[in-house]
Amino acid sequence: MQVETKITCDAEEIGIGASDIKLLGAALNAEEAGEVAFSVTKPSEVLKDTLLGKVTAKNPIVFSMDIAGAGVNSGNLAVPITITMPRPIETSYVGIYHFTSENEYEPVTVRNNPDGTISFTITHFSEFVFYEVEEATDSNSSSSSTSQKKSKPWKPTTEDEKARYSVFGREKLNYIVGTEGGYKAELVNAMQGRLFFDAVDAAKGDYTVARTYNVEIDGKLVYETTAPAMFVLDIPTEYQAAGRDYKMVCVSKGGEVIILDDLDAAAETITFLTNKYYAFALIYKDAAITE
Repeated sequence: MQVETKITCDAEEIGIGASDIKLLGAALNAEEAGEVAFSVTKPSEVLKDTLLGKVTAKNPIVFSMDIAGAGVNSGNLAVPITITMPRPIETSYVGIYHFTSENEYEPVTVRNNPDGTISFTITHFSEFVFYEVEEATDSNSSSSSTSQKKSKPWKPTTEDEKARYSVFGREKLNYIVGTEGGYKAELVNAMQGRLFFDAVDAAKGDYTVARTYNVEIDGKLVYETTAPAMFVLDIPTEYQAAGRDYKMVCVSKGGEVIILDDLDAAAETITFLTNKYYAFALIYKDAAITE
């Protein structure tokens, strides 16, 4: 099915051009072959004043965002969409509030990117307030996991344990996640067992394991959700390389192995969509060298 994604944004009115906005996941929501149309506009002054009267925010700016041709059901998308755009206000860090149809607001997780853009993942559209914050609050940290807090220091002894421990990450996990269905999905560093590695080794081919994780749903390890989640995860710096191919492997209930393709082309991030969970491995392969 061929789907074109069209972006409309008046650069003179908004201060951002349509070509500066990138969408990930929009075409996955298409009703049929044709076009998914995304637009950014400014709301009326009356609506803007009403919304800003509900929040306390520094240097706020309000945009209306809408999408057509995406099969929106009851205001929600079947697949989360990640939006990357230049920061709409002059500040180092941007926060976002999203307003519901009842004009109630909720915070949106924002990635403040080093190149001056921001990325955020949503499942429904309406009005958004962008505002200045003092420091980045976009990153989810593995230290916030209940299971991580309770874990005790451990040292590997056997060669097998050392191999599995070598891909257990210690770095802070920087990611954004969008879900549709009212649940919270959290990615955490996790050391996996021998059966997990047996399943991954049988499926990964000539790829190499870089890191291993768990995904917790509402603080618990589960195997599946009805609605999918889209993760955009920073790849550990030591594994970033131009032309490198990344995938995420999920080992779910009964040892089921699911290979999740990277939905973006960046060397710094991997984007994957899934409704199957439990244990994960980030794997990579370098491009073949031709003479």
